[in-house]
Amino acid sequence: MSTERPPTVPATETSPATGRKRLVPLLVALVASWVVPLLTNLAHVDWLLPPLLLLATASLLRAGRTVLDRLMCAMALVFGATLAAGLLLSVWPWHLAPVGAAGLGGTVLTAVAAVTGRRPQLPRLLRRSDLITLGYAAVCAAVALLPLVRRDLAGRLSLFMHVEDFSRHLMIYDTIRTQGGYLFLHKAQSIGHVYEPGFLTYPQGGHFTYALLENFLESSAVPGNPLTWTSNFIWLHTFGFIAMCLAVLWAAQRVAGPSVGIWRAGALGALITAYLLLDVPITVFDSGYPQEVTSLAVVAMLAGVAIRPIARDREQILLVGALLVAISFTYYLFLPVAGVIALGWLVAYRRRVLPRWRYTLVVGVVSLALAAVPPLLNRSADPGTVLLQNGQAIPVRTHPLWGLGLACVAASILLIARRRRFGVVAAVAVIVVGAFSAGVNKYQAANAGASYFWYKTLHEAIIVILVASGVLAAVLRLPPRLSHRSWWRLVTPVAAAIVAIGSVGYFARGTATSMSEGRRYLTGRTAEPSPAARDTVAVFQRFPHADDKLTVVYMDGQWPQFYTTIYLGIMHHQYGTAEDFAQHIRPWNGKHNLPQIEPLIASSTRPVRVIAKDPQDLADLRAFAATLPSGKLEVVDFNAGG
Repeated sequence: MSTERPPTVPATETSPATGRKRLVPLLVALVASWVVPLLTNLAHVDWLLPPLLLLATASLLRAGRTVLDRLMCAMALVFGATLAAGLLLSVWPWHLAPVGAAGLGGTVLTAVAAVTGRRPQLPRLLRRSDLITLGYAAVCAAVALLPLVRRDLAGRLSLFMHVEDFSRHLMIYDTIRTQGGYLFLHKAQSIGHVYEPGFLTYPQGGHFTYALLENFLESSAVPGNPLTWTSNFIWLHTFGFIAMCLAVLWAAQRVAGPSVGIWRAGALGALITAYLLLDVPITVFDSGYPQEVTSLAVVAMLAGVAIRPIARDREQILLVGALLVAISFTYYLFLPVAGVIALGWLVAYRRRVLPRWRYTLVVGVVSLALAAVPPLLNRSADPGTVLLQNGQAIPVRTHPLWGLGLACVAASILLIARRRRFGVVAAVAVIVVGAFSAGVNKYQAANAGASYFWYKTLHEAIIVILVASGVLAAVLRLPPRLSHRSWWRLVTPVAAAIVAIGSVGYFARGTATSMSEGRRYLTGRTAEPSPAARDTVAVFQRFPHADDKLTVVYMDGQWPQFYTTIYLGIMHHQYGTAEDFAQHIRPWNGKHNLPQIEPLIASSTRPVRVIAKDPQDLADLRAFAATLPSGKLEVVDFNAGG
């Protein structure tokens, strides 16, 4: 009888049975990556796919000890990866079709699972500070949503129609959907939809993301009813602001650290929430800057993970790279400060990074190459000249901001004295963002430039300093003899929150950027929809198709007719022509009388439809139409209906 034992499989090798067991789930996942999107598309429920992809991404990560941490990291990675993948989606045959985009995302996640050997897994832990973060984020959500849910489309649109920039962002979002990708990759097809060539290379990351999400909402890459996608754009912009508030709150609590007690976490959250809702940040939202809102959210997350890195080094490196790409694609004015903050993290935590220098080098090269795309596309524009240009922005009151910044630097110095490395990065972040903003201000003053882009740099400074204010919570502590008393634990968070909110309200009182701005949004700029918003919806419902004519509205005053003409041009997919006409009837140009716009109508390259309701205006327009070739001018009485 032989005593020889059968050969055993070495621990480092995989048996055929084990290999099959690992291969089968991967094959199932790969098939599901395409079958599930096909089924949801047939059922017109593609809106389910983005949350599923987010959860799948979170389940393959291992960074973050809590569910909230994991989801925030996943959101950042998905956002950055989506903007990078947009370069491919814009040129491949399926463009932004939900099935193709979701199928590609699922395939990539399956490949990640195959390479890493990871299986879906989510943490169950939720800290008290997470509950505080979510609670304050819910307050921000309520403030943002309340004025919208109680209004119809005209009422919602009127909240943002007071600034021309919002119409341009709506146009870029619509044109990306129409052309199936980034405009700079479809210049020849897109130039007829935009007014200026500069829109083709404008940072489009936020618009691209919203356009892709809109395709998932409508289960189609073909633009449907313009009233629907216009309404959805407003909702997407609103949820972008809510995401920004959540990102700032989460990042600040992350900087504060997991050991922060409930009173410090509560006070920190109250300070940040008050600043977001009672001062400048809410004006960025209701002034209609969706690209800046999304970029500020990413800046907040970068500051948070740079100051207090996540535990998994490889995922930290990948996360920083993805966030830098996202900042560049959404609003690359913020990229210099973000790059220095990332460099500060790299130096401060070099001992964790150096053992993985090859991985860091690869991720760094790829990330920098992708982040360079938007600036290079605009390389013909002189940065020095651009910084002097004017725009619509609400002035920022700087004294409370710099006061908070100095407090953060002082707290960071205390942490540095205690040899806490995150204090170094926090100090670098505050000092760099302050120096950058001050430098832009000095440059504009020296060259007699406008303050528009200085205000933009102050917006970034607000977000970075709010995130860095987590160091205040990390430093401040209650006396030991009080911290153990239950009644003091209850009173202190409430008192600290009242002090924080009261301080912001005090410094923000009586300014256009302050409490009055948040209150004005919450109560609504007008009790009823503005004439421009009301006319836009009413005229489009009457004329849902352009019929190869430029629709011009001549009623209800100078600003309403200006805005209505522009928004109808967007909904009719002819913004370029409508904006060219509207530029000549701007109220400040003085060209708002009929004799002054008649030459514009006569020289128009396409037939014009003018809608009016004043009897004298209608009579004058009809008399002028009689002097033009047949079909050149159609005059419509708005009051006639039908």
